[in-house]
Amino acid sequence: MNTRIETDLMMDDMLSRILEDVRNRYPTALSEPEENPPPAPPLRAEDAVDAIGWDGADEFKLADSFPRTLARMLREKGLTGPKVYNKIGMDRKEFSKIASIAETKTPIKGEVLALAVGMGLSPAEARELMASAGFAFSLSSKVDNIIMYFLQNGEKDIVKIDAALWKQANTSVNTILQRRKGSARSAR
Repeated sequence: MNTRIETDLMMDDMLSRILEDVRNRYPTALSEPEENPPPAPPLRAEDAVDAIGWDGADEFKLADSFPRTLARMLREKGLTGPKVYNKIGMDRKEFSKIASIAETKTPIKGEVLALAVGMGLSPAEARELMASAGFAFSLSSKVDNIIMYFLQNGEKDIVKIDAALWKQANTSVNTILQRRKGSARSAR
């Protein structure tokens, strides 16, 4: 019993010395907080803009939503929704849901990749369409790299793209589109 009391006393003494050392080294670390600290100055938007180095509001522009970007690109390419969704094997209802501005359904990455292929977009246009849906091409994804290769080379033949996807990634444009039904994961 004496040993336990002695151990407790040693521990108390050691903790007291540690606390004293911390107080000496870092005087404000263990100080008691003020009962009524002064209020922090109000945060101003100008301060935030200055802190990140923006010159003006011109640099802060929201991109168009995915449905608006898709509609604009279809118009610029002279394409119709049915022509594109039939080409890639997308269901009409699924296309309508992601293309409608009134809908709040966000497309999955595979759907956006498939639409980029079906519309025959340039790499820059495909990146813009992907970004409008909140995605980006990934250098670590076989599917992304294969699709980007075909977009860069202006290849619009869905059969050739599917053959390359099947050979290299064991998938196809249609399989990418079906991922929503099985899971919400993005394309590999």
